[in-house]
Amino acid sequence: MLVITHLDGAAVSVSPHESLIRDYIEAVFNRHELDDLERYWADDLSSHWMGQESLHGLPAWREAMAAFFTAFPDITYTLEDLFVAGDRSVWRGHWRGTQHGNWAGIAASG
Repeated sequence: MLVITHLDGAAVSVSPHESLIRDYIEAVFNRHELDDLERYWADDLSSHWMGQESLHGLPAWREAMAAFFTAFPDITYTLEDLFVAGDRSVWRGHWRGTQHGNWAGIAASG
């Protein structure tokens, strides 16, 4: 069980599921670490991320994320809301970065 301290100083327990999601966002989305994805995803995952074509399998997802991070090398994700109920979750946030390379048919815009 992870404990997070809110800005008001209150300590709140966090479920292992929530902790895993927060770790995932920090490691993968913000530090762009793609070597340990098996910790977060099953090999047979399906992803419908960011309006792109559906990706099937961990290797396809890893390749797509590597291309995304190549195009946006400074991109980071800010988590705004995270809701966890049992083994299901949904989160909302936003990306911020600069496009330095082609991605999804869109030329680098700087």
